[in-house]
Amino acid sequence: MGVGPLIEKLEKEKLKNSGADQLNMYEEPTDSESEDDERFSPEDIKKRAQVFEKKFKRHEELLKNFTEAETLDDAFKWMNKIDKFEQKHLQLRPEYRVIGELMNRMKESTGKDRFLLQQKLNRAIRLVEWKEAYDPNNPANYGVVHHEQMGASADLLKMLDLKRKNK
Repeated sequence: MGVGPLIEKLEKEKLKNSGADQLNMYEEPTDSESEDDERFSPEDIKKRAQVFEKKFKRHEELLKNFTEAETLDDAFKWMNKIDKFEQKHLQLRPEYRVIGELMNRMKESTGKDRFLLQQKLNRAIRLVEWKEAYDPNNPANYGVVHHEQMGASADLLKMLDLKRKNK
């Protein structure tokens, strides 16, 4: 159960999707004011919402056809279409794909391999939870990130100063 086959599989996927990976690549935000970020313009936001709505409706239509299939051959055909559509248009972030792959492999494994996969899966899930909890782009995490950068002691000092001023 080495990592060789996984690496080969990922390299094959990388060759197949070389252009798509560049589009989904994470970009660090810059402090440069000279760059005008088109992603957040009202027209671009509206356009992305419309594209997502189209994809969502198409996905619903494919699922409806799959559930209404009368024979196994029809169901298999629709299932393949759904898989291809999801791979092309609704691709998950790499972290979630790794977790899914680990879960699929864990279903088939036993003994020591299962234990190792459980450890890897737990570690991957903790990593994803940590990334989501400390994501600086998420406004809900502002207080958490602020406390991490400034330290809780800075807030305590401010509160003590306010109490002294109020007395």
